[in-house]
Amino acid sequence: MILFWLTSLFVGCGETEKEIPEIPEEPSTEEPRECDQTVDADCDGVNNEDDCEPNDGLVYPGAPEIPYDGKDNDCAGDGDLNDVDEDGFIGVNGGGDDCDDNNPEVYPGAPEICYDNIDQDCAGDGELENSGDCDGDGHIGIGVDATDCNDEDPAINPDAEEVWYDGVDSDCDFHSDFDADFDGEDSVDYDGTDCDDTDPLTLSSSLEIWDGVDRNCDGEADRLIIFDSWKSYYPSEYAGTAGFSMAGLDDYNTDGYLELAVASPFANVDPNTGVATGWVTIQSTGEADGDPYSTAHTVIIGSAGGYIGYGMDSVGDLNNDGLAELVAGQPGLGNALVFSGASLQAG
Repeated sequence: MILFWLTSLFVGCGETEKEIPEIPEEPSTEEPRECDQTVDADCDGVNNEDDCEPNDGLVYPGAPEIPYDGKDNDCAGDGDLNDVDEDGFIGVNGGGDDCDDNNPEVYPGAPEICYDNIDQDCAGDGELENSGDCDGDGHIGIGVDATDCNDEDPAINPDAEEVWYDGVDSDCDFHSDFDADFDGEDSVDYDGTDCDDTDPLTLSSSLEIWDGVDRNCDGEADRLIIFDSWKSYYPSEYAGTAGFSMAGLDDYNTDGYLELAVASPFANVDPNTGVATGWVTIQSTGEADGDPYSTAHTVIIGSAGGYIGYGMDSVGDLNNDGLAELVAGQPGLGNALVFSGASLQAG
């Protein structure tokens, strides 16, 4: 049998195609075997009746497959070897679209691995890696100028619209995907503490306010506790009964906040007699918290034993001066006093 010298050729993406070497024309140094061409026409060592191509010395059972030569060299009935890496895609040299038929990880539609200088998906866009924008979405994904938090997915970049609660930071703002109202707490529907993730004023750390909404996410709307107060006027040794009665008034000092009358009917005790006069402080709700006497706009001191403010109310504008009047009772003396809005304003 004539000895043929063959070299299999595997051509990858971007490589220069090599030609399969020609059958040597120089005579072999080995002595050629005797060949009866009536039995083995192509002298390939296989009788004609067992040879699928009896006139082609490169084709016979057990012959080495030569990629892309258009022949079923080993007579296996599987055609030409045109998918060398067995990834299911025909190489470009065999008329297919696998740009590197030596690498089973490279084929059309393969997952792209960024910044390895290999065009895994055979899309011909390897230059995107070199420009630092592997997914081609217009945003750099590597280096000091990087803005793309996932350069393998073109749907993820700073210009993308955020899709909440899918666990993906689509717009690369590095904000929790389970905190749509940006109040710092994740939604309770996703193991967070925010019972309304559409309202930044409603979260577990919020103060409850009287608005019909469960602001602090405790399961009860408008259930206020002392720590939910906006202002606090606390008692002192001089006003131990502050808040015994109260009344809402007008904005006497024109600071944009209404005033509040706060009674301490058992305050101001005479140390010699032990008798209290009581007092009423007119507080501006725009002022700081604290001792009602020291933070008051005006202080009304009652008569000894009168306990002023034991009962108290705002009675509206009685004298047509444009300001609400205040009536404060002195039950210890059996009288009630009306203070004009103008006098309360003057202090």
